[in-house]
Amino acid sequence: MGARVSSFSWFPGRRHAFACLFLGLVSLDLSGCASAPPPATFDLTAAKVHLKASSRQVYSIAEPTAILPYDSDRVVVRTGPEQVAYLTGAQWVDKLPLVLQRRLIASFDDANLARNVGGEKQVAGQSVAIDIRRFEINALTATADVELSVKVMDALSGRILATKVVSVHMPAPVKGASAMVAALNDASVAALSEVVTFVAAH
Repeated sequence: MGARVSSFSWFPGRRHAFACLFLGLVSLDLSGCASAPPPATFDLTAAKVHLKASSRQVYSIAEPTAILPYDSDRVVVRTGPEQVAYLTGAQWVDKLPLVLQRRLIASFDDANLARNVGGEKQVAGQSVAIDIRRFEINALTATADVELSVKVMDALSGRILATKVVSVHMPAPVKGASAMVAALNDASVAALSEVVTFVAAH
């Protein structure tokens, strides 16, 4: 049986909630909702990028921005062109933007830029702003999709120095929460790797 998702329909101007939509079967299981076990909690992995250490820039990593359904601790599954759902029985360790911020900072650390990167309160030569456009399992294409809009800015003036949209799509199962989240984590690692490389070059 495929992994269950709690439906979250997304249309311009309104949202509709449904209970425990079975992925693929598209049927309701109200009894399952009443006795559902505590959700499994998942984390993301930092990217391993090999870069030469540099002392010429100090990076400030702001908390990424996101709209619902990504601005939450729920794992998102796309079930239609304008419809998404939350994966039943699974959640992130924190709200996704906060998890992604911490993993991006760790990715800079692992890229030998540890002395040059910090949270958004740090005085910085350059700041990095990220908007989460997609972070989901796409049940229509059986892919893990991560899309991040990245801006590198001068911390003092706010002037935009460089922009890039990072888009990663990797094959993903559409059943089994652990396998689905693992595929999404792989896509996230690839995206963070690209973000670190891009930011370090500017």
